[in-house]
Amino acid sequence: MIDWLSLLIPCPHTTPVDGGKIWVIDPDGSVRESLRWAEAEGSHCDKVRVRSHGWDSGAYQYLYVSGNPAKFFQGHNLIGPECVDLVRAFGQAVFELIKVPGLAIAEGREWFINRIDITRMYDLGTDSDCHAWLKAAEQRVTVKHRGRGVLDRGTFYVGKHSQRSSLKIYAKGPEFRRRKPRPESNLPVEKMKDWAVGKLRFETVWRRKELERRGLRELSMWTDELPSELFESFISQCGLDMRSGLDVSEIRELPPAWRGIYHQWLAGVDLPQIMSRATWYRWRKRFIALGLDIAADPPQAGEVIPFVRTLEAVPATVPHWLAKTAWQQSCSA
Repeated sequence: MIDWLSLLIPCPHTTPVDGGKIWVIDPDGSVRESLRWAEAEGSHCDKVRVRSHGWDSGAYQYLYVSGNPAKFFQGHNLIGPECVDLVRAFGQAVFELIKVPGLAIAEGREWFINRIDITRMYDLGTDSDCHAWLKAAEQRVTVKHRGRGVLDRGTFYVGKHSQRSSLKIYAKGPEFRRRKPRPESNLPVEKMKDWAVGKLRFETVWRRKELERRGLRELSMWTDELPSELFESFISQCGLDMRSGLDVSEIRELPPAWRGIYHQWLAGVDLPQIMSRATWYRWRKRFIALGLDIAADPPQAGEVIPFVRTLEAVPATVPHWLAKTAWQQSCSA
């Protein structure tokens, strides 16, 4: 999904589109005028910033548009499209909203991308497993020229302050539940909150310098397959293999019910006597899958029992009812 776009749309004009002006004093003491962002509000009330850009030959040459196309069109960004049609539709829709007389998009001139965020959703089952995965990733992921990944307030970053490209990963469930639905929204918000539980959001951010280096600032160079290729290339650089998962070696990372069973076993509780036969075998099977047989005698004082489980992030399956809330316009080339 394309989760953020910063576009330069060719649109020569002399009267600036802005939210006012400010005066900027540079370090050398020189003073210059700068335009503030104006805001365009979509049908789902998600605001997009816009202003004139590129003064040359007595006119501004571009409109600079920056915002979230998924929220602009859909009212949410759980899922969404990432086709070239979306990019042009986003720019065109914002242009039509600003309603400046005499303003027209220049035909035949190139559109430019200054930033694009490409995202994916992965499923780990529970929010607690998402947080455990993020903690494990911090210990494992190191990227050349970027150093070790950083876990900051529940979000894992690679290249957090990079001016070229970066990655952030976080549990989408808690983040989505914190958002208050708009009164006019017709979205199935409660069902969406339930679906977001246990989901990891991966967001790759591609900025102007990196897009220029790859020859991808011009929109004409993009295909519908390119966002996926960019996303996969960043993940491979990080050494994140979703299929093999990540090892979590600390018992505190387990869900509360698992920890309770584990500590009862350590204390020598006769678990088959306090559980039904079906419950006992179900729990034993679960722990065996993690490499521990709770039917065995617990360790003696001083013994160490390695306890490792593998957390595998698999691509999230999107239910039909959620797919219907996505952008309805055709994304076919």
